[in-house]
Amino acid sequence: MTKKTRDLRRQLRKAVMDHVSDSFLETNVPLLVLIEAAK
Repeated sequence: MTKKTRDLRRQLRKAVMDHVSDSFLETNVPLLVLIEAAK
């Protein structure tokens, strides 16, 4: 039971990190463009 839970938790964390990094990249691109333009 514990091993199953640990595997699920690992998969969940991986999925969350993938999602977060994707969203992070999407939101950061316009931000970086604005910062470059501001210079």
